[in-house]
Formats: sequence, C-alpha cells, structure tokens
Amino acid sequence: MIDQIRENCFPPLNVNYIKNKLKIINLYNQGQKLNHRLFNISLGKKFTNGFVRNGHDVLEISDRDYMKNNKSFSLIPNKDNFQNFLIESFKNYNPDILFFGHTKNLNLETIDKLRSINKNLIISQWNEDPVMSGLDYSKKNISNINYYANYVDHNFITTHPSVIKNKVNNENFYFFFVPVDKNIERYDVYKLRPKNDLFYAMSHGVNRATLKLGTEDNRINFLDKLVKKIPNIKYDFYGFSNKQPIWGNDFNNALINSKNGFKS
Repeated sequence: MIDQIRENCFPPLNVNYIKNKLKIINLYNQGQKLNHRLFNISLGKKFTNGFVRNGHDVLEISDRDYMKNNKSFSLIPNKDNFQNFLIESFKNYNPDILFFGHTKNLNLETIDKLRSINKNLIISQWNEDPVMSGLDYSKKNISNINYYANYVDHNFITTHPSVIKNKVNNENFYFFFVPVDKNIERYDVYKLRPKNDLFYAMSHGVNRATLKLGTEDNRINFLDKLVKKIPNIKYDFYGFSNKQPIWGNDFNNALINSKNGFKS
C-alpha cells in the first residue's frame, strides 16, 4: 500500500539523461532586500540544501536581488542586463539543470539561448502558491505559471495537477510536497515541552512585514470560528487580532513553542 501511495505521489519523470553528480543553477529570490527574514520558509534555499546533500553542485542566482543591486543610469533596461548575466554565467558553469521558481525575470528568448548552448539541458519550474478556483490570487498565479509552462520540461506545483488541467494548455505538471529541511526545521519539538497548543502565522504577503489596515479575508473568518468553537486551548496566532506577522528567528522560536502548527 505504501509503495502504491509513493508511486501515485511521485510519478516517473521523463528526463533527458541521468548523472550521478549534476550541476544545477537554482534561480530564486534569496530575499536580500528583506534582510533574509524569509530564510526559514524559502523553498529555494531548501532545494539547494537538498541538492547538495544528495551530492550535486549548485550555483544559486537571485534574479530579484541582482536586478535591485545592479541598477544603473544606462539606457539598457536592467532586465536585459540580467539576461546577459545569466547567459554568461551559464556558459561558464554549463549546468545540467536549470531550476527556477516564482520569477518573471527570465525571458523566453533567454531559455531558447540556453538550450542552444546545451542541447541536453533540463529546465524545471516550481510554484508553491495556490491555483484553486475561487481565490483572486490564483488567477495571477496561474498566469505566471502558464508563461513558462510550455518552455520547460517539468512544472511542479503544490496542488494536484488535475486542478490546473483546464486552466493551462499543458499536461506536463507534477505534484510536490512543500519540503521540510533537517538543517532548518532542526528541532525535536516533542522534547522541548512547548507551552502553547496551536501555532499559526499569516501575513498580507511575504514582501510586507506588517498587516494592511482594514484588510480581512477568509483566513480571519476561519480563525474567529476556531477560537470560539474550541476556546480552552492555548492559541499562538500571528497576523490575527491586531497581532503583527512574525518572521525569521522569531518565527522559529514561536513555532517550536507550540505542540502543533497548521497552514492554510
């Protein structure tokens, strides 16, 4: 039964070739402009740790940080400068895999150029944000995914691919779990005797440190109902009831001080 579940969760992938040791460009937002307060929830960071732990070499490139840190007064748009930087870095490194997530700074022409340099290149994109109907944010997210869907070998999403089937003209979608990394989620919480029962943290966007005034959504309604229905447990909620969001090491410290946490 476990084998059947594993096969359904992780269908076989058709890749160009397999090597024991791969060179991988991992392109994602490292969050330098946010002073790395998202290090513990960064999927890109966890992917790098996993690749290295499995014996591969990784060259990390942060597209948003490059563009922010290399602004100039020249007439050449900064996004074009990034394409040149990526192409030249690619030539020097000659990776087996280009792996990227949550970016709109990679031009389709650049992808064609990279494939022309390395005919065996494998390109995959990942996206952890919702694609369910009924959420306004999903429409924008699906549009971002769809932009690259037909240009990459694999599209990884954290929702079952059947949900996006009628929204994107591509069947090359695969489900992946939000990863847990033993270097980051490194605590045996059950040994620490946490004081609280349930942890939950929300925000109005990872790029925004504080709550937007007067903004509410279904998450608030859910938490209100939960607290009223089960009032006798110790809640530790952030981004709720005028309690500001929490980030970085403060997030970790609060998380390990609760017996359970949930995500919506």
